[in-house]
Amino acid sequence: MRTLTLPLLTAWLAVGCGEPTDPMADLDATYTDIMVDLAITDRDTARNVRNKQARERKAKAEKARVAFFRHADTKRTIDEARKEAKGTLTHTKGTAYHRHQLMYGSWTESEKAEETRLLGRLEEAATEQATWTSADGKVEANLSSSWGAASKPADELTATERADLAQHFAEHRMGVLGTNLQDLVQLRNTVAQRAGFANYWELALEAQGLSPQDVDKVIRELTQVVQDAQAEIKARVDAAATDAGLAHSFENRPLLRRKAGLSAGRDIADSFFDTDLAEARVSAALSDLGFATEGWQVFTGPRRYVRPGVYGFPIRPPANVAIVMSQDRRWSVWQYEALAHEGGHAVWWKSITPESAASPVLWEPTAPWFEGFAQVFERMVYETGFSARYVPELPAEQ
Repeated sequence: MRTLTLPLLTAWLAVGCGEPTDPMADLDATYTDIMVDLAITDRDTARNVRNKQARERKAKAEKARVAFFRHADTKRTIDEARKEAKGTLTHTKGTAYHRHQLMYGSWTESEKAEETRLLGRLEEAATEQATWTSADGKVEANLSSSWGAASKPADELTATERADLAQHFAEHRMGVLGTNLQDLVQLRNTVAQRAGFANYWELALEAQGLSPQDVDKVIRELTQVVQDAQAEIKARVDAAATDAGLAHSFENRPLLRRKAGLSAGRDIADSFFDTDLAEARVSAALSDLGFATEGWQVFTGPRRYVRPGVYGFPIRPPANVAIVMSQDRRWSVWQYEALAHEGGHAVWWKSITPESAASPVLWEPTAPWFEGFAQVFERMVYETGFSARYVPELPAEQ
């Protein structure tokens, strides 16, 4: 890790000599080294959550980031940058660095090491596989999947049997979380409260340039958009419950949604989306839209050792980006959605300017905006033009 040696003085001397200098250059160079290490180790732990060496390297990189933001020179440089005129590159960087400083400089190195340990234990536990078998041995359900998927094999069983499955599902999920989640919440809240926030959620919002009031406002606006559709869905599920003589309860909800026809389209479509072809097809779609996909690192593997879900990593953008995705099913729309979503992130990283590439805090916008950007690409999978061209097996009426 580079040593920060009076970056502001160096910048002023350079300006005095008539050569323009970025006063944040030293900060950018140091933080780039840290962020590259973090991205590599995070990618490696996502590929194999039991990779102890990668986990140790990740813990070391996380501690380095904490030390970086707690360093007096870092704090001084950020404070000076934030005083510059709004709209200048220096002020923009200073504001972005301040958000990162709030998120990571509020920790001590030992606290961050403990957080990394707890997250590692939760990730390992999430890969544990468990099944439930009916009393007659004819029906088996995967307790490690979502409740919607786990409950599907039990659609024809009795309400008592589904209740038993739901109980075992809940016990398995709570067993996976154990006390690690409680310890993680307590640790994060301790850090946030020391920094002057009520809880970790409020600290994280502030680091994204948001407040609880902003979230409440978004919820109110979204409620106006979705409440009519949600009311219609609830009415259809309630009607299905009445027709089937079942309670509208947790154990029955996925079954009732299927009876109401709310999952039929998805279930049918899944059987036409070959996950072995997802990378090639999504990459082709993005390339045809004019987005470069060369140089992507895409890693897939089963959930028994890959971190469940899909994750993108800016290793050193724009040249080097990686995507890690769990894959357990041969046929699934989700694989296409997930890859298109992270592909959207990759498109951003591979399109940044040299000025942005030089500063890790400019590699991407804040998470709420960035996730919305990626969601646009995910929606591409639902377009009829996409399926007609890249999933020709899917009948047009589907």
